Formats: sequence, C-alpha cells, structure tokens
Amino acid sequence: MLFSMTTNLSCCVRLGLLVLAIGVWGCGAIAGDNANQVTEGGGGSDVDTEAMLQLVCKADENIVFPPLAKGCFDVSQCVLIFHRVDCCKTANVYSINQLAQAEFDDVEGLCSQAFGTCGCKSFPYTVEDGNEVTNFANLAVKCEEGACKAYVVPE
Repeated sequence: MLFSMTTNLSCCVRLGLLVLAIGVWGCGAIAGDNANQVTEGGGGSDVDTEAMLQLVCKADENIVFPPLAKGCFDVSQCVLIFHRVDCCKTANVYSINQLAQAEFDDVEGLCSQAFGTCGCKSFPYTVEDGNEVTNFANLAVKCEEGACKAYVVPE
C-alpha cells in the first residue's frame, strides 16, 4: 500500500512539474515585447511554427521522412543537413531546427544506404537558397522570418 501511494505521489509530482514547466514556457513565449522575435534576419518576425521541410528518398519510396521542423526564434536553433539525392553522393543542403536533427539522421541513414554507390563523381551540392556549393566553408544558416534557412556566404 505504501509503495502504491508513493508511486501515485511521485507520478502526481512529475505531472505537476510538467504542467508548471509548460505553463512557464507558454508564458515566456508571450511575455515581453521581444519574446517571439527573430534575432538574425527577418526584422522581428514571429516563429513560423508551420515551417516544415518534407524530404523524399529518391532511392526507395518506402523510406519516408517525417515532416522536419524549420521554425526558430534564433539562429542558434538551426543546423545544416545534407540530403543525398543520387548514387554519386550528391546532396541538397537545408537547414532545420536542431530538435528535428535526430529524426532526419535516422531516416537519412537508411535513404543513403539505399542508394549504394555507383562510382561517379558527385555534382556540386544545391543549397535551399538555389545556389550551388563545392566549398562547405561557404555554407551558413540563418533564422529568417521565423524559419531556419541554409545559404551560401558570398566570397
């Protein structure tokens, strides 16, 4: 009986802390004039909570990517990802919210293996801003209009 009461109490305490954390987070998101502001680019836009990236595995249609979140408050939430598009190891470059990276990595590993290798030379990578890149040092991310975006830094 004591174990059951302790377990129920522990569960209630954890639930209470979760509700408190959600409440604090929710209030923080609306408290203050700058709480939803983008810190780089975008001129103070709200986070785009609907900004998603939907990738397709061209090697195997049965390998399905989940929608990947791109929304951000700040550039520190953004990471670069490389999505393989052929057997030559050519990839497209995108930026997503860092919280979606594990989901991407899991499925991208399967997709990349499905391509195998064909021994050809890879083409320049295409970045989501439409530019091509061969020097990865020229890649960067930004949080613009509430969404993570990859771009090529002009030389």
